[in-house]
Amino acid sequence: FKPSKEKNNYSNNQATPIFTGKNLIVSSLDNSLIAINPETGEEKWRLQLDGYLLAKRGFTYHDGNIFVPSSNGIYVVNEQNGKLNNEIGKNGIIGSELKSLSLVPPIIHDNKIFSIFLTVITSHDILTGKLLWKKDLNGARVWSGVSFENTTNTLVFVTSNLVNLLGNTNIKNDYSNSLVLLDASNGETKCKFKDTIHDHWDLDMVGNPIIVKNDNLNKIYGFSKTGNTFVVDYKSCKLLNKNFIEKVKVENKSTIENQTYSDYQIKVNN
Repeated sequence: FKPSKEKNNYSNNQATPIFTGKNLIVSSLDNSLIAINPETGEEKWRLQLDGYLLAKRGFTYHDGNIFVPSSNGIYVVNEQNGKLNNEIGKNGIIGSELKSLSLVPPIIHDNKIFSIFLTVITSHDILTGKLLWKKDLNGARVWSGVSFENTTNTLVFVTSNLVNLLGNTNIKNDYSNSLVLLDASNGETKCKFKDTIHDHWDLDMVGNPIIVKNDNLNKIYGFSKTGNTFVVDYKSCKLLNKNFIEKVKVENKSTIENQTYSDYQIKVNN
């Protein structure tokens, strides 16, 4: 498959487009970032970037710049001229020193950028690109977007199974298949809640966690492919529907060498 060379052909777009208020921003399979006039459909600029899987799961727009996740880090592109903004990060790139793929749109707050690089989460100074902290998820991956609760300075996300479905899943400090709340100031874990245990079936938790808050509610909802939903108070880190969780006994034997199966899984009844 070869992407179309026609400038007005966007049928191969990978990521969900974003509207900045001035431009419609899309990406293409040939690693181009493209700005389109939303009224006329005309292309305003096109920037070819290195790496692969450019903005596979979306972009972030902030203060006149487009933050584009890729295999080379987070590119920072000036919305007006379609060029790398060399005044931000390290020559217009943040996180290139990690040499890891970033798929998920970053979170930007208080001159910091929080990014996902497959099995690690990072905080960088947005102006200098200096790494402030790095959280290793010990083999668990983040495919879905990250949510941010500003009053408690909390990053909220869900994780997949470990990198390899087959192999040892009986590990210490296991972040796989979990709803996780991190302190955005230092990357420390506030709390985490696990869904599928020793997942060999690709039962990731999925989607951006939903934050609901008003005078009486401080809730986060995290969702799983199993149909389970975790409801957490983001201030206290308490699992609010804990009493509705049932342990279901399952077969724990495997004919596959070095596989570990749990003797139970959980079911959330409400």
